[in-house]
Amino acid sequence: MTLGPIVRIAPNELSFSSPYAAREVLAAGKGFHKTDFYSVFPPAENPDIFTETNEHAHGLKKRYSSNAYSMASMQSLSGYIEDTQRLLMSKLDLKCQSREHICDLGDFLHFFAFDVLGEIAFSRKFGFLESGYDIENAIKTIDDVQWYDGIIGQIPEWDFVFRRNPLAKFMPSMDPSKTLITRMALEELDKRKKFGEKVIDRKDLLSQLMAANEKAPETFKEGDVFAIAHGAM
Repeated sequence: MTLGPIVRIAPNELSFSSPYAAREVLAAGKGFHKTDFYSVFPPAENPDIFTETNEHAHGLKKRYSSNAYSMASMQSLSGYIEDTQRLLMSKLDLKCQSREHICDLGDFLHFFAFDVLGEIAFSRKFGFLESGYDIENAIKTIDDVQWYDGIIGQIPEWDFVFRRNPLAKFMPSMDPSKTLITRMALEELDKRKKFGEKVIDRKDLLSQLMAANEKAPETFKEGDVFAIAHGAM
């Protein structure tokens, strides 16, 4: 059976197969509003650009963070991206030269992507490429979170039974601040609040978001800085 480009899959839910629908459905002011599906994605107490459902708040966050995501900003960091590319190639060369002929290219490309994001966001790699494995299962943790968000997001109320249950704070494994990527984001934020921009030699994502916060602290708050920088991961 052939279905059209729009299929109703629930009383109040439609599925679009055309990529052209994205701009019409997701653009602000079109009358289509984000549902509570996005409320499941962390950090729930301070949504980032992706998870913010309030159109006005989303517009403000996007405006204050747009410069950090501009092409000029990305080009200024191209040297660090290329350094990470060279590290990737050197690691793959070593794999080829060794007697260990088993190499999961998908894993190394995953490590490369995260280390590049670390350079762009926090001016430091996470160390996945250098070590050659998923440190502290950080990437797997993110994959598991996405799996959880996608399923529980269909019935957001269940999040209060599982992850946002008041008892969860007594379970160390449920504390997101313990994970490698969140821990590094918090460390960088704290370090720069104490010592300023002199601790880095470039304008990375975090530094530009902090600059936006300094200009409009009441509108673009510190929680927004952390949420958007961390959300890049």
